[in-house]
Amino acid sequence: MAQQTGKTEIAVSVIVPFLDVAQHLTACLRSLQGQTLTAFEVICLDGGSQDGSREIARDFAAGDSRFRLAEGTFAPLAAARNEGIRRAKGKYIAFVDGDDTVSLQMLEKTVSLAEETEADVVCFPCLRYDSIADRPMPGAFYGCRGAQVRRGVFPRGERPRELFRLADRKPFDRLHRADFIRENGLSFTMDGYYDDIVFWTVEMVRAGRIACIPEALYTHIRRRDSRVHSRWQDAEQLLDPVRTALERAEADGCTREEQAGLAQETAGLLFSVLQDMADSSFGRALLGKLSADGALRDALFRHAERMDAAGRCALDNIRGALDAFAEREGRPQWQQARLLTQRKSAEGCRVSVILPVYQSELYLEEALDSLTGQSLRDVEILCIDDGSTDSSLEILMRYAAGDGRIAVFSQPHLGVGDARNAGIREARGEYLYFMDSDDILEADALERAVRAADENALDALYFDAEYFYDERCGAGERAFRPVYARTRDYPQVTDGPALFVAFCRQREFFVTLWTALYRRRSICEAGIFFEPGIVHNDTSFTYEALCSAKRAGYLKAKLYRRRVRPGSIITSGDHFRSAYSFWRVGSAIDAVWRKLPPEAGEEMAWYSRRRVALAYNAARQDYRKCSEYDRGRMYALLDDGGLFRKIVAEPVWQEEERERLAAEKDRLTEALRQQAQEKDRELQRIKESRAYRLALRLRGLYGRLFRQKGGPAR
Repeated sequence: MAQQTGKTEIAVSVIVPFLDVAQHLTACLRSLQGQTLTAFEVICLDGGSQDGSREIARDFAAGDSRFRLAEGTFAPLAAARNEGIRRAKGKYIAFVDGDDTVSLQMLEKTVSLAEETEADVVCFPCLRYDSIADRPMPGAFYGCRGAQVRRGVFPRGERPRELFRLADRKPFDRLHRADFIRENGLSFTMDGYYDDIVFWTVEMVRAGRIACIPEALYTHIRRRDSRVHSRWQDAEQLLDPVRTALERAEADGCTREEQAGLAQETAGLLFSVLQDMADSSFGRALLGKLSADGALRDALFRHAERMDAAGRCALDNIRGALDAFAEREGRPQWQQARLLTQRKSAEGCRVSVILPVYQSELYLEEALDSLTGQSLRDVEILCIDDGSTDSSLEILMRYAAGDGRIAVFSQPHLGVGDARNAGIREARGEYLYFMDSDDILEADALERAVRAADENALDALYFDAEYFYDERCGAGERAFRPVYARTRDYPQVTDGPALFVAFCRQREFFVTLWTALYRRRSICEAGIFFEPGIVHNDTSFTYEALCSAKRAGYLKAKLYRRRVRPGSIITSGDHFRSAYSFWRVGSAIDAVWRKLPPEAGEEMAWYSRRRVALAYNAARQDYRKCSEYDRGRMYALLDDGGLFRKIVAEPVWQEEERERLAAEKDRLTEALRQQAQEKDRELQRIKESRAYRLALRLRGLYGRLFRQKGGPAR
């Protein structure tokens, strides 16, 4: 029963927990003070503020008898809400966070509907507002989502399929009957971030009647410095309430459809956390706990057939994240490549050629012939077999037996970046040259490149290449027309950043390893290696190598022949691997250019930022083509999932949502057009019918009789 203060019955107890929200608290309390329903109390509970928030609440309590500031400190957030429930005197309870605001009619409208329908819970949508951008967040709602945004009353046993979409787990998007909360022993769990998920689950399942208002009555302020939620310490703090909620729903007699709805909402929440936290130790611990908890996984996945498309997408995301986590945990750590052949001393050789090899049996002999036939003889050829299962290794061993300059190394299949890194560690030559195992080097290429580098004491020399199509190429591969030859002249000697800018000005900065010769000492002193585990890692390597070069130059000559073939990285169409790699490449370039000294110049910084943007845009294009399963894998593999979500994923989601809405608009427009056409056809059929023609004749006859008698026919 509602209690009375003097002659006024308290209809609603509003519970306002706050912590260091002085910038927002005044607006919050004023929105409550101005309510059109006046029979309420506001219980303010401080979580230990240090910014003057407590003084603001005390001033409101001193000036308005309906406001009370609870003495003491109430933390975490769950403790404050539970204490508010204990102190509440109203018939209904509402929760408002101290940095949010409410409509001036929120209490009047929700209480009126609750009294009219005898509802235990009244749900309504909430807007979200971005305080950083100072604008509403487009399309962002809590509670009463999707098709349920309509006024209605849902008795127990007659609830919609999407029961758990009537309200969000956060308690501020609904009005609660106080006696219902107490009779069911509802409270917020004290451990973990999801302190409200069990409260939400039990409330939605046990409520005798749930009423909905389609009008947004609450505005949730999203801010970066929010301290309302406690930080996670243990993955179990997150999974325990999730597990409990799923168990309680089943124990309380939820239908299978309702259980599927809860599993869908829970899956969406879990993947949202993984997107933000996958790059942290907590995120990895969460994936580890979820991987080991078969019962929880079963509770999430067993209802997949009853979920809608969004729910199945969330499950695919989680499944992909779990598989990628297992892949990441089981991936072999770096180990030194094993030397398989006797290696002659190569101290003082001019060039170390690094040749990574993987499944290249069709092309490897041509590549090795072009290397062993070089006019410059003082070279070593380091062949790193990356776990090939075809005859590539046998070919390498055969060539090594006939040419002492060839050294063959073997490692598990870790990727081309790891293979090249192994070559860098083993190299002994004055210069480094990287070649692909399916291409061809011109016979005098190394001699000409070394001569040009020696003449100008270069740390990095760049030249050109041409491409040719493999005989097995189809129309798709032949449509690929790369550019590997520059059309302009560039300095024979300058510093690396200046040559980078010169290339970029003419849009001729190529990220091709095999069109560059590097001084080994320059690479090793700068500590430059390839990003392991990805493709396109030559992009970040070539950028960093050029930026670190004190002396760099260009030789206008085509010294390399690039093979375009089916199944190569450039033609494979593996969108997941490409998106993941482009993101890693962009992040690597971003890290390098931010360390450049100011004297590198603003133009260098601008073109560097452009390289980062191009890599991120390529990641977005490929991410958009990824399946939901692969999108889930992405977060488990990344070390910066939160930044990836902001830069890559969210723009893709927004674009997909715009396209979905446009398609829905087109569908509705077409349906209306077809409906109008059907009505026109029906009207035409009526006009052509005998009954219609007879009616016209009768109408004419009636008119003539009317005119003859001067009045209506009788």
